[in-house]
Amino acid sequence: MKKIFIIILIIAIVFSIYSIWFSSPKLSGEYNRVDISSGRTGKDISITDAETIKEFVKLFNQSIVENSSGTKIKTYGYAYTISFNKSIYTDTFIIYDRESIWKSALFGAINVKYSIDKAFIENIDELF
Repeated sequence: MKKIFIIILIIAIVFSIYSIWFSSPKLSGEYNRVDISSGRTGKDISITDAETIKEFVKLFNQSIVENSSGTKIKTYGYAYTISFNKSIYTDTFIIYDRESIWKSALFGAINVKYSIDKAFIENIDELF
């Protein structure tokens, strides 16, 4: 019984690592709301207009590079967090610096690093 539990645990860990490392950061589907929080100023912005959300998601998908380039355990201190909210699901991304964006995984415990176009981050800077 103990061996079966260990095998199931190992399979679950391998599956989790695979799905985190190789998951695409590209967004698809309809989102109800986009929340952007500034770690520098403490201000929050919510986008609820459907057309504005579609345009923002389109710009996001165009600016992000799909290949992941690292992972790290959650740390504190960030420039921005961006949450794309569906009815019961949220895709959360964290911007720590000007050259990368991190996708939050495993309930925020691990972040996966992707490269992003600096122009996208500059557009977010203009919102604040």
